[in-house]
Amino acid sequence: GLDARTFVPVYNSIYSRRELSSEPPRTRRPTRTQGALSLLYSGRLTARHQVDQAIVSVIAANERGHDVRLTIVGDGPERERAEELSRGSDAIVMLGAVYDLDRLRELYEDADFAVSPGATGLNVIQALGFAVPVIAASGDPQSGPEIEAVLDGVTGVLYPAKGAGEALTEKIVALASLPDET
Repeated sequence: GLDARTFVPVYNSIYSRRELSSEPPRTRRPTRTQGALSLLYSGRLTARHQVDQAIVSVIAANERGHDVRLTIVGDGPERERAEELSRGSDAIVMLGAVYDLDRLRELYEDADFAVSPGATGLNVIQALGFAVPVIAASGDPQSGPEIEAVLDGVTGVLYPAKGAGEALTEKIVALASLPDET
């Protein structure tokens, strides 16, 4: 019932449905680089997306003797804070914004899991479009309906948003303890 001349849809993704649906589903995790669990965050760097929790959790998992790597793709007002938190850790790489489909495909192919610590939304759809399972907070009031695409044990793993910092660390530690092939 809206006038089409007044409202213009603006799509939130640079990928066509055809491109994303062409990605084959994973049957196993990629071979880990030097045994590391490889995580990828791709999205806006804002307070509500809580990428700081992912950084702190990866550092904590590594302090417990695990080898976990986190690649952060994105930009936003929390970038400086994220860089500060990850300073001194060779386990965390910040790439800034990446819009090239082939480069994103490479990054997702190298990831065991995508991580979405807060405000789950299009980052989940993008990861699943590349057939990468997602670690996401269940019950985060900032998340959109896309959280429903993360089915625990099927398309990813969920942890409770309440007490999220420690819960995310525990989930990462558990995943880092899994064998290379599932």
